[in-house]
Amino acid sequence: MKNNYISTCIVYLMAALLLISVISIKECTADISDYGDPCSDDLKDYCIHGDCFFLKELNQPACRCYTGYYGSRCEHIDHN
Repeated sequence: MKNNYISTCIVYLMAALLLISVISIKECTADISDYGDPCSDDLKDYCIHGDCFFLKELNQPACRCYTGYYGSRCEHIDHN
């Protein structure tokens, strides 16, 4: 009985992790203005493959990467 319970738990955990993975790769459709103000001209090239916005609360720029790119400055390509 104990082994059956453990197997069932593992199946449920795997299903939950798969669901989280699918949700996390879903494309973001939010407008960039939802994240913060557009970056100033001196930061226009901050994001390599994405849109730059400025987080007032953190006093720093951030990026919203184009589809297929990731990284803090959208510097990496996703080959998947």
